[in-house]
Amino acid sequence: MKRFGEVAIEVHRDRSCEFHSEVLPRSKRYEDELRKDVCLMYLTGVSTRTLSMISKQLLGRKISAGEVSLANGELVEAVERWRTRDLSGEKVKYLLLDGVNFSMRVGKSVETVPVLVAIGVREDGTRLVLGLQAGDKESAACWREFFKDLKSRGLAAETVTLGVMDGLAGLEMVLKEEFPKAEVQRCQVHVARNVLAKVPKKLKQGVADGMRSIFYASSKEKAKESLALIKTNPSMLNRTYPCDAQLFMNERA
Repeated sequence: MKRFGEVAIEVHRDRSCEFHSEVLPRSKRYEDELRKDVCLMYLTGVSTRTLSMISKQLLGRKISAGEVSLANGELVEAVERWRTRDLSGEKVKYLLLDGVNFSMRVGKSVETVPVLVAIGVREDGTRLVLGLQAGDKESAACWREFFKDLKSRGLAAETVTLGVMDGLAGLEMVLKEEFPKAEVQRCQVHVARNVLAKVPKKLKQGVADGMRSIFYASSKEKAKESLALIKTNPSMLNRTYPCDAQLFMNERA
C-alpha cells in the first residue's frame, strides 16, 4: 500500500472456493493510488525497466515490467476515449492543421511516426485539440480520411470558415472539398521561412521586421499599410529583389 508499504493479508478459503473478499478484488497486488503513480511516472518518460527498479527501493517489492504495462493500458484506453470523443457541441470557426513527427514504440523498436494534428479555434477565441491521427502529411488521401473522421464525430463543416496550413496543394484542395465555406490561409511561420530563405543576409532583419508588422498588425487597415510599405520601400524587396517580393505577395497570409 502506498502509505504503509507491503501488508500481509490472510485470505480465508472454503471447500467450494466460493469465498471472495469485498474489500480486495481477486489477485490485486497494490492499491489504485499506487497504480496512478506508476502511470504518471511512465508519462514523464520513466521506462518500465527503471520503474521496476524504483519500486524495489520504494515499496520493498519489485513491480514487474508486465505489471507496469498492464497499469498503463488504462492510459491507452483513456487517450483513445479522448481522441474519439464527440465534437458536436463544439462551435469551431478556424482550423490549424499540420503534421508532427513523434517517436513511438512500434513492436520492439522506437520509430519516428508522422501524426496529423487539427487544432480548432472556437467562436470565443479559445483553442482545443480536435484530433490526432497517424498519417503522411504529404498525402491528400490521409488528410481526407482525417477530416471525415472529425466530421463523423460531430464537427460541423458549415461553421468552419478558415483553415491555416502550410503550402501543401493536396491539403488545400481537400480542405475546400470537405469544408466548402472555409478560406485558406498560409501559416505565418512557413511564409516567413520561404521568403527569408531567398533573401540576402544583409536584408533579412529588415524584411523580417516588415513581415512582422503585417502579421501582428492591430487591424486590417494597419496590415495593408505595412504591406504597401514593403511594396514601395527600396530597402525592402520590391525594387532590389522583385522575385522574392513576388514570392511574398503570392504566399502572404
